[in-house]
Amino acid sequence: ARPPETVSLKAGHAAFHHALTVHGSWGNRSAAPRRALVLNFFAHGTRSYMDGALMLGMPPVAKGQTLCGKFHPLVFDTTRLDMSPLP
Repeated sequence: ARPPETVSLKAGHAAFHHALTVHGSWGNRSAAPRRALVLNFFAHGTRSYMDGALMLGMPPVAKGQTLCGKFHPLVFDTTRLDMSPLP
């Protein structure tokens, strides 16, 4: 295993990492609220492994149901790729 690494970010900067990466931050010492944006990408056709809401405030998804629609949009449609061999 690799030792922990510290990454310092300036205000307005972002970090990207694998969903299973252990990560965190120190407490917010300013009077301004800390804002965060979370984007989770997964393969087209991914199905829910559990019943209920996958995240707080999200509509419930039945176990086995394909994740799609307003809250799980298709970002990259692989069926539209031209996979013919290159010359």
